[in-house]
Formats: sequence, structure tokens, C-alpha cells
Amino acid sequence: MRACMKKLIMIAAAAALSLAVSFLKTGFVYVQPDVFQDMIQKQKPLTVIESTNLKSIEFTLSSPKAAFVAETPAPIKSSVPADNNQSDQDKIAKVEQDLIDHMLSKGVAEKNASLYASLIVKHCETYDVDPYTVLAMIQVESYFSPDSVGKYNDVGLMQIRPSAQKATGIKGDRTEPSVNIEIGVSYLAYNQDRFGEELGIIAYNQGEGNVSRGTYRSTYFQKVSTVLKTIKKNA
Repeated sequence: MRACMKKLIMIAAAAALSLAVSFLKTGFVYVQPDVFQDMIQKQKPLTVIESTNLKSIEFTLSSPKAAFVAETPAPIKSSVPADNNQSDQDKIAKVEQDLIDHMLSKGVAEKNASLYASLIVKHCETYDVDPYTVLAMIQVESYFSPDSVGKYNDVGLMQIRPSAQKATGIKGDRTEPSVNIEIGVSYLAYNQDRFGEELGIIAYNQGEGNVSRGTYRSTYFQKVSTVLKTIKKNA
């Protein structure tokens, strides 16, 4: 009996040493009492579970009922820093300010520049489209004039045609900036998904048919690219 107790004490001591090493390395350990007791009785290797919710450690070398008393381990939390959302907001604010600064440099009234920028960022985030590209297209399409009307009944900042509005299913007045930009961004997203980034921009202006047949010109894309380079250079 005495030999058995000695053996148990040695096992428990080894377990305690292992826990101590783990505690020094990680700062916290957790072993459920029944798991620890089972480990001693069956001479199983020590399993250490990390926990950020350690309550206390109680251990007696003379007792085979020694246990580590702790609260239930807290759920594992995300390792993503808490300020990541703030960081994302900062990035969005930076993009929005870049758009505003460019429009101001082109003579757009500050009130309008702020409105257009917020709408561009909002809808581009929804449809996963580059906001700088959309701003460049607006400059080429209408030069920031919401009252602009084209020869094909295309209207507003992004020169939206009735066919584009029908294709996107977005309701409302095409001349209203929010509706106009949402239709434009949605239609651009559709074309870029279908044809790719560059041809999608061309399809937006010259139609899907021309791109499909290869009967398009690259003039529009070159204009947008030139403006886009200027915007990004100053961003």
C-alpha cells in the first residue's frame, strides 16, 4: 500500500511539474478534476488545456484526489484585434476623402462632392466595385453633372440608359444621384463579372453586344484609365 501511494505521489508530482512548466510558458492552464484523477489512476500522460479563465490551483502531493480547480474554460475568442473595425472605417473614410478631394479639384461644389463620394463608396462596397474607377467613369461620362443628358437617352452622373436600369431592376428616377450611381455601379459589376475588369468597363459604355462580337473601340477605356491614374496618383 505504501509503495502504491509513493508511486501515485511520484506521478502526481510529475504532473504538477508539467503543469508548472505549461503555466510558465502560457500563463494559464486548465485541467478538469475528473480528468486529472483519471490521469493519476490510469497513469495517462498529462493533457493541458489553455484557459483565460483560471480561478485557482489546489494540489496536495499526499492525496491521490489532488485536482486543479478552475472555472469552465471561456470560449476561444477571435484573435482579430478589436480595433480592426475601426481600421476598416478609417480606410473607407480615406477613400471617400480621396474622391472628394478629386472632385473639388475639378470644381465640384463641396456639398455635391461629399454627397457623390458617400454614394459611390456605399454602392461600391455593396457590389464589390472599385470606387476610384467609378469616379473616373463619372468624370468621363458626365463630368460630375447630374443633369447631363446624352443622345441615347442616357442621363445623370453615370449616363444611365433605360436598358441599363431595366437590366439591374433598380427602381427610381435615373437622374437622382443615389439611384443613378447605384444602377451604374450594379451594371458595371455585372459587366466586369462577365467580361473581366477592362472589357467590363468597355461593355458599360459600348454595350455587351459589341464586346461579345469584338466590335468595340478602346477609346473610352483609355480615357477612364487616364483619369483613374490621376486620381490614384493624388490619393
